[in-house]
Amino acid sequence: MRPHPSKISQRRILAQRRALRVQKLMFNPQKIRPPLVVLILYVIAMAFHFIFKFERIVPPAYLGLGAIIFLAGLGIMLWAHQLFTKHKTSVRHDQTPIVFVLEGPYRFTRNPMYVGGLIMFLGIAVMAGTWPFLAVPVVMLIILDKVFIPWEERTMTELFKDEYRAYLIRTRRWI
Repeated sequence: MRPHPSKISQRRILAQRRALRVQKLMFNPQKIRPPLVVLILYVIAMAFHFIFKFERIVPPAYLGLGAIIFLAGLGIMLWAHQLFTKHKTSVRHDQTPIVFVLEGPYRFTRNPMYVGGLIMFLGIAVMAGTWPFLAVPVVMLIILDKVFIPWEERTMTELFKDEYRAYLIRTRRWI
């Protein structure tokens, strides 16, 4: 059972205030795109992996499972991306969208491209099998949840007003 909408709104306001403080400490989401953050995280993970020679904690027998997880995430991401292309609206979070997409995976999650990406990163983590790579999806989830998504939600609320506010209430941020 979901909490009452007024409690959700209060929680959301508090979460947005916390996110603003985190953003000021970290970086401006308008200037740094999520793919760059992912690249930086993977460079750091690879450096730690090779410098500190971490042992595999995920057995090599799970390589196939990691590949399946990766492909599932890629499928979700491409499905969501294709809908933006179909509706001729921007995929980049730093450009103004012209259409509010509500179909496909957007019926289940407000952020299917991020969900797909995180699933892909989990697949990579399983295939790599070491702690540095297993940390990437967790760190990226935190950055997305505390920095990028609150900023994007404020932008979407300014653009699409009550329609987006209703979407925030009825559709989960993640899954």
